[in-house]
Amino acid sequence: MIAGLTLFFLLGLLGGSFANAFEYRWYHGRPWAWDRSRCPQCQHLLGVKDLIPLFSWCLLKGKCRYCRHRISWQYPLVELSQGILMALLFFFAQDNFLAGGREFWFYLLRGLFFFTPLLIIFLCDWKYNLIPSNLIYFLALVAILSWPFAPFFNLSLAGKILLAAFSGGIFFALLYFLTRGRGLGWGDVELGLVLGLWLGWPQIFYTIYTAYLGGGLIALSLLLLRRKKIGQTIAFGPFLIAAAIIVYYIFPPGKV
Repeated sequence: MIAGLTLFFLLGLLGGSFANAFEYRWYHGRPWAWDRSRCPQCQHLLGVKDLIPLFSWCLLKGKCRYCRHRISWQYPLVELSQGILMALLFFFAQDNFLAGGREFWFYLLRGLFFFTPLLIIFLCDWKYNLIPSNLIYFLALVAILSWPFAPFFNLSLAGKILLAAFSGGIFFALLYFLTRGRGLGWGDVELGLVLGLWLGWPQIFYTIYTAYLGGGLIALSLLLLRRKKIGQTIAFGPFLIAAAIIVYYIFPPGKV
């Protein structure tokens, strides 16, 4: 148990480091796969000792080794958050499925491919109010490719396709009805449809409900604190993603 939690925590740190790098390179138009990591301030190439997730930031006391400019808190927080998410994924897998069984490993592997792209989308939507379409397409492709091997539902492949399409359609209908089309970005619609592919029914319903509840509470708090004015919008994608992750833990596919 401890070894599994540690392993998935470390995998999460790596995933968080990748999420930070992808978000920065995507926004600045750099190739995300082969571009070398640099200090955002002085553009000095970073070495291996500068890129150890979480630990490098702590050892450097939050400052660049070369220009001594302060490194954003985003980097360690994202890495730590992803590490905790991955450790929790292993914990909930132990709780919901027979350890070592087919469902157990499928749930873990699927979660690894699910959470890291969602974290990147969370960052991009939260910071820039933009959702990378290539990550949406990647998530859709992985979801569809995983269906033939999914042990969660005793359905044919055609049945799974219909279930996912129904789930995504329900999301779109509810989102459009509740917003009357105002402030409804196509990226949010694509994200909702992809979450339908991953979560199925009724998990997508729980996701929508939780996202609107959380988003409403945050919006009300911002209004009371005068950080937002009536009529201003806030990114909805991060609330969808947070809700989807919570639902994936508490109501894993096949357990509702």
